[in-house]
Amino acid sequence: RRSLEGAGDGATLVAPLRARETYLVDLAGETLHSWSSDWTPGNSAYLLEDGSLLRCGKDAGSAPFRGGGEGGRIQRISWDGELLWDYQLANSRRRQHHDIEPLPNGNVLAIVWEGVSSEDAVAVGRDADRAGSAIWPDAVVELKPVGKEGAEVVWEWRAWEHLVQDRDSKKPNYGDPAEHPHRIDVNFDRPERPKSAEDLEREAAEQERLRGLGYGGGDDEPRGGRRGRGGRRGRGGGSDWMHTNGIDYDPTTDLIAISVRSASEVWFIDHSTTTEEASSAEGGRYGRGGDLLYRLGRPASWRGPGEQVLFHQHDPRFVAVEGGLGLSVFNNGSGREGGDRSTADVFNLPFTREGGFGDGAPA
Repeated sequence: RRSLEGAGDGATLVAPLRARETYLVDLAGETLHSWSSDWTPGNSAYLLEDGSLLRCGKDAGSAPFRGGGEGGRIQRISWDGELLWDYQLANSRRRQHHDIEPLPNGNVLAIVWEGVSSEDAVAVGRDADRAGSAIWPDAVVELKPVGKEGAEVVWEWRAWEHLVQDRDSKKPNYGDPAEHPHRIDVNFDRPERPKSAEDLEREAAEQERLRGLGYGGGDDEPRGGRRGRGGRRGRGGGSDWMHTNGIDYDPTTDLIAISVRSASEVWFIDHSTTTEEASSAEGGRYGRGGDLLYRLGRPASWRGPGEQVLFHQHDPRFVAVEGGLGLSVFNNGSGREGGDRSTADVFNLPFTREGGFGDGAPA
């Protein structure tokens, strides 16, 4: 087998965006094994320890959500090609997208869009001038497979239950986002400056290039005239508020990391909570319920001090580092000072087994 300098030993799992096949390839690019499905990716795939494939499929079902990273179906296929589990997660309330995470107990974490009407968003402090369409806050659900086509939701966390806003003192969750860094500013996606004609032209050209590759990012137009909840036609760019594009789990700490592309941040959540605790700000191993334990990437998202270190990142993964817990990220680098450039970064997290992330504000 051909040796490549700097490449790790082993095989690579490849799921081409427009293909219904998933391939296991060696360092020479030769196919070692493949699996077939009726669905194109939606968008991740994992090789499990027993040799079976866990993958997402692009299936709209009855869901009104259309945007980059569309999924909607989760499958497990044996090494020999037998379909072991085939669960649709695409309905009027939720749709799986981008990524899933297999857990040690056999369950699966999935990122899902949820629909909130523009009227309901404004009612909790969303800027009216940014609420022209339905908004799709993300949630994380833990699925316990039941039979060949079913699943039970045994735990969930919803971003929409952990908000802060400084627009109207008469509306819920009023406060200064900088003083509540463990909560999510419902207007964190406000533009820092108006986009120039050059910015808009460059973005349009990039979107056209991506569409040619079969992927339109968070700005895909809805297909077939479908409407988001609230009755308004939604674009992925406006409605897909968070655009969470990756999830990972660390069994030793019971932490979940999600990559929130729109915020250029990775958020850390306590999985040790019950669903009831995850909807509150109390409980769980780390005492904060479902509020964010820590956030990494762009302090401006919560109006905090510090330097931006993530730029529309993907693929967060917990890694062991000297002295504690680390996180690797593919840092896409769009909008970096000095020009766009991508890097693969590893961060040492300020986490200890005894005190977690502590009581201080996120960096």
